Order: sequence, then structure tokens, then C-alpha cells
Amino acid sequence: MIEENGSHYVCVDHIKKNGEERRARFNPKHFLETLGTGTPCKDPNIFRYCEINKEGETVWRSFDCRRVFRLALLNRVIEFKDVKA
Repeated sequence: MIEENGSHYVCVDHIKKNGEERRARFNPKHFLETLGTGTPCKDPNIFRYCEINKEGETVWRSFDCRRVFRLALLNRVIEFKDVKA
């Protein structure tokens, strides 16, 4: 669904490993399979993306698709139930 959104920004609300909620806002065209080490992640549920922080710097982040509880793209909002931290 995210890739089908083209270059329109998406918001992904997810639960971090430590239990905190986080909102990821990014352009789906700015993601990679490799990060830092240049080695692909072995877990297919991990999505890596490029975020621009408040200082305008590029920051690479990731989230686990199994922890996503809301996805907003174009004019649609999709809510997922029973998401565990």
C-alpha cells in the first residue's frame, strides 16, 4: 500500500520496541533495503525509511510492520487492531 502511494507522503503510527508510540512521516520513494552496514535486513517485516528531522537533517529510521496501528495515505486512514508492542 505504501509503495502504491507513489511520492505522496504517508504517516505510519507504530509502537516502538520500548512501547512508545511513534509517527513516521515520509515519502515512500525515499526508502532502502540497506542501512548503515549496507546489509539487507533479514526480517521482511522491517521497513526502513528516510525522515527529515526538525533541523532539516536526513535521518534513517525503521519500523516493524507488525507494530503498525494506523496508516494514513492520500485520503485514506487505515486502522489496525490488536497490535502488540
